[in-house]
Amino acid sequence: MGDIHKRNRLKQQPSFPISLQFKPNEYRIDIIPQFPEFQLLKHGPPMLEAIAFVLGQYIVDEREDEIIAQLLRKRCRQTNIDSDKVAKYCHNLLNNDPWEPLGKKFSDEDRARRRNKVSEELIPYLEEYTELDFSGYMAFRMHSYKQELKEVIEYAIDEYILDQQYEEFMTLLRYFVQLQETRTELVHLVQEQGSSFILCDEHMKPLEIKHEHDRIVAEMLETEINIEDIVISFTYICISAKDYRAYKA
Repeated sequence: MGDIHKRNRLKQQPSFPISLQFKPNEYRIDIIPQFPEFQLLKHGPPMLEAIAFVLGQYIVDEREDEIIAQLLRKRCRQTNIDSDKVAKYCHNLLNNDPWEPLGKKFSDEDRARRRNKVSEELIPYLEEYTELDFSGYMAFRMHSYKQELKEVIEYAIDEYILDQQYEEFMTLLRYFVQLQETRTELVHLVQEQGSSFILCDEHMKPLEIKHEHDRIVAEMLETEINIEDIVISFTYICISAKDYRAYKA
């Protein structure tokens, strides 16, 4: 709670006839109405909304990574998934890091939406109770907010597993490439209409896989992989990686 005071968040909200008493040693903030100016029916609802807004923003801005780490440890407890690596995927998904600065506007809007989700769930609690155990609330409440984070975690785990499978696939592919001799020194990578590609030799004639030793790798290409994997794999079959030069048309 002291972090909220240090960042001056409460002072950014509308003023009310109240005083704040900070007790750092107890990690406590007391909100004391100033009578007779303070009127519960007039000042109560907007004051609770302001408190909920401040706490919601604090949770999303300062404690979200901590909440995700806790959810991840519980989710990955019985698996061999690296929760620390998945946490980085979650951070990128929630903050659009790979697409900055174009994605900053969207990540800010999404962060504000998550803040509002926390605040809207917090207001009924503040209306019913006069005290808030912040740590306990974070641990046992915020159900809709945590559910959204769990969905992000599941998506991040899928992305993590796909990347792991891709790395394993490329490792296996490099192993097969090392067993082959270079048969084509120069390859042109040509993009046709749409998303299709063709590989051509130095005379711009299409290349075909004809060698019997290419059968194993060709069978690998029949699995469900994206077009980038297919292009790279097909090129590896034709030439060794160290001699590869590609030209997009």
